[in-house]
Amino acid sequence: MKYKTEKTLKRKLENEIGRTSEDARRIIHQSPGWKNCGSLPLADLIYWSTPESGESCTRTIEIATQIDIFSEQLLDAAQDIESARRTTRESWAWLQTFFSDNDDAKHILRSHSLEYEIITAENLDLLRKYVDAITEDMILLIMSTWDLEFCSHYFSEQLEATHLFSFLMPRIDPNLTIDVKSGLVIRSGKPVQRKIFQTASLRLLDLLVVLIRWRKWKALPTDLFSVNKIALLLDRSESEVVSWRDESTRFNYHDFIVIWTRAITADSSGLKPTPPTPLLVAAHLWNPLLTRNKDGTITLRDFSSDYHQWWEWNKKRLTANGLSFGDMLWPSCLR
Repeated sequence: MKYKTEKTLKRKLENEIGRTSEDARRIIHQSPGWKNCGSLPLADLIYWSTPESGESCTRTIEIATQIDIFSEQLLDAAQDIESARRTTRESWAWLQTFFSDNDDAKHILRSHSLEYEIITAENLDLLRKYVDAITEDMILLIMSTWDLEFCSHYFSEQLEATHLFSFLMPRIDPNLTIDVKSGLVIRSGKPVQRKIFQTASLRLLDLLVVLIRWRKWKALPTDLFSVNKIALLLDRSESEVVSWRDESTRFNYHDFIVIWTRAITADSSGLKPTPPTPLLVAAHLWNPLLTRNKDGTITLRDFSSDYHQWWEWNKKRLTANGLSFGDMLWPSCLR
């Protein structure tokens, strides 16, 4: 089975990406799951999604590998509360090492409270609630670390450090206001009932178009394109762009790669910049933060402030260990 998987991957790397046979074999054998001779789904996702096969995101992959290990241990202990409790305490203790310098009272109180709740949980259902809380922090840890490492390398240390992945989170349209007297939602002076939320796919397309315009015209744009301008740039119909943005049609990996490779021209040596696929992964991960409920209502979970806090902690840690950025400002439309 492993031999067949290697053959398939090797063929794809050679035929679709243009790698040599020796290079393709090296990439496959350096993947986390292959080296571990087991399943490391999160680490492998980051490895295969990051340009240059994760070489620029080694710290992210290390963290993802440990999270995969904890996840497998919890699955193995699914019916044994003491084993599950032990793994939960170990994962919480490991997680705290990433904000050990953060000694504010609020964090210390939460840390001690969660430790106590884990120790005293009387059944697996209660314990799962605390596992869910830890999992949310782990997601913010891994994504903010990946955000920093990817941006530093992909933009060749030209651009200032910014929490780019959080731009992809769904949100309420910032152009809306609430009329205090009537309670109506207002856009451009008129009441609205539709297009109140910006989806993760809408945010991804906006960011992707900004990067394409930068690559094509060698200057960061200062505005976001309208739907008709996006359609013209990407050589797609307006209806297709709208369906991606409102997520009535899924914007998938194939769409992402085709758009990038067609829109970007090769340089004088015939090479094109590698597609920024971590952005697609981040957008799909954030997508469930905006939920359409069966009763017709919509729920938006806002993790942006928690994400920004984790990003600041990781920026401090990673820059102290040599990660660097440039001083070129991101356009205001992305801030």
